[in-house]
Amino acid sequence: MRAILGGLIASEVQGETVKHFQQAQPQDKVRSIDDTAGIPTGVAPDIERLVAQRQAEFNAAYAASKAPDNLATDTPPPAAPVAPASPVTPPLDAPPSPQAPKGPDNLASDEPPAGSANPA
Repeated sequence: MRAILGGLIASEVQGETVKHFQQAQPQDKVRSIDDTAGIPTGVAPDIERLVAQRQAEFNAAYAASKAPDNLATDTPPPAAPVAPASPVTPPLDAPPSPQAPKGPDNLASDEPPAGSANPA
């Protein structure tokens, strides 16, 4: 019952709002050219001068800046000579190299378990 009553009140308020905005509003009046004459548009001369001055300063600073020395160039520098790699043989009395650890032993194998025979 409360929901229905609340809906009726809300619809009444909405109806009054629609009626209010359907009427002519005071700001809807069309202004003539004489009413709108003299409204400044665009940028004031002092602001335009400041913008041009800052743009010129920026352009001068940008033109004066040079690229850092650590940037890549079009042609790479000559490569330093590299000695060919030679295989290293361990000394005869060196301990054996460690083997990679085996994986877990609880994985299923592709072979049937030993001792289980499938009578045919």
